[in-house]
Amino acid sequence: MGKLVERLAPDYGFQVVGRLDDTNNIGAVGIPTAPDADVAVDFSIPSAVAENLPKLAERRINVVIGTTGWQEHEPEMRRVVSDAGIGVVAAPNFSLGWHCSRVLLKRPHSDSRRTRNLGCGFTKSITPRRRMRHRGRQSPCSRP
Repeated sequence: MGKLVERLAPDYGFQVVGRLDDTNNIGAVGIPTAPDADVAVDFSIPSAVAENLPKLAERRINVVIGTTGWQEHEPEMRRVVSDAGIGVVAAPNFSLGWHCSRVLLKRPHSDSRRTRNLGCGFTKSITPRRRMRHRGRQSPCSRP
């Protein structure tokens, strides 16, 4: 994913000023000497997020995290980010479908609104197909 970002960056007016990977940044050793940047994009592995983010925070570099599986470190990483006053966007899955599903799943079942704006020109709509009865009582899966 990092190679794709690097390839597309100039098309969107961005310049990649450096790249750290498993050949020059084991244990976040490359971050202190990396070029200055407005933002770092992290597509590493879960354990590396916990090593990289504090070093980037020390340099006051904002971060986009595109890595999955680092949530066990999230409470500590939130403290580091807050103390440093940097911005972080953590979106481990950049799929539009995944994010739309996430918004849908967060909606409580008791919500009476049937349509919700998801942003980016998309809306979700829930249309009940039928109400099922289960042994004389309403099925828990069916909502009025």
